[in-house]
Amino acid sequence: MTILHLHRYSRALIATALVVSAIAFAGPPVAAATAPTLAAGAICGTKSVTKHPAPGVGKSATITASTAGSVTVVQLTTTTLKVMSATPASGWKATVITASGTTVHVGFQMVGFDNEQVRFWARLNTTGTRMAVILQTCT
Repeated sequence: MTILHLHRYSRALIATALVVSAIAFAGPPVAAATAPTLAAGAICGTKSVTKHPAPGVGKSATITASTAGSVTVVQLTTTTLKVMSATPASGWKATVITASGTTVHVGFQMVGFDNEQVRFWARLNTTGTRMAVILQTCT
């Protein structure tokens, strides 16, 4: 192998090492690191959907998420909701997964029991006049 080949080989080796190390240090995205996770044995029930009038632009509504807590959403525009607060009940913790958009998502998890979860979604219709609230319980 000539000196020129060794030089090219070492440059390629260094470039590959830099790319691999950059990928290793990047880590998981924030949403993946903070979202509630299901344990291997968790079983989720069917989603229940209830329809409500939309709060109206600039107004808020507080919706109960089963026994896990409540979520207060504000309607920013005809097509955008925003989670103002997620209040867990005693013994529960809340994680806002999607804070604003046409659909918002909050996860509630019982402290010390990874499988016990209540998932909450609120979604506006295309005209911004109706809001669907979707709940799913996992055990």
